[in-house]
Amino acid sequence: MDVNLISVTPKGARKSFALNGPTMTLGRQPDCDVQVPLAKISRRHCQLQINENKIFLRDMKSANGTYVNGEKIIHHELAAGDIIALADAVKFLVQIDGQPAKIDEQALKPDSPVGLPQKEKAATFAGVASAKSKTASKPKLEEPIDEDDAEKLLGDSFFMDMDDDEDDK
Repeated sequence: MDVNLISVTPKGARKSFALNGPTMTLGRQPDCDVQVPLAKISRRHCQLQINENKIFLRDMKSANGTYVNGEKIIHHELAAGDIIALADAVKFLVQIDGQPAKIDEQALKPDSPVGLPQKEKAATFAGVASAKSKTASKPKLEEPIDEDDAEKLLGDSFFMDMDDDEDDK
C-alpha cells in the first residue's frame, strides 16, 4: 500500500510525504516524521498507522484538534481523498495507491474552507476572523506564529523546505 500526504504551502508549492513504515507522526517536534513548526500545532499532534491494509489517524491529545473532512476526530479510518487538518493551520490530502490522481491544490491551502473545522468554515464564509470561534478560556502557552513569520524565523522549516523544492523545478 502506497500512502502519501500531499500539502500545499501558503506560497503554493506542493509537497508530498510518504508513509514509509507502519507509523508516521506529525507535530512540531524535530523528531516527528513530518515536522510542522507552527505554534498551533502540538509537539506530537497526530499519528498515522497502517494496520491490516487500513490506514488510521489518531489525535495525540493535541491542543487545537485534528480534523478529517472538517470533523474533529480522536481515531479515524482514512480513505483516499480525505483531507486532514491540523488545527486550522495546515492541511494534507490522503493519497492511497495514487488515488485521487487529481489534486485540488486550492482546497489544500490554509485559507480554503475545505477540510477546516466546521465552526471555522462558518467563520470563513461569513468573512469573520476565525479567532472568534476559538475558546477564550484556554490559556495560551506561547504566542502563535503565522506562516510568513515561520518562514522567516525557521530557515529549515516545513514551509521553507517546500518552497525550496519548488525552486528546484
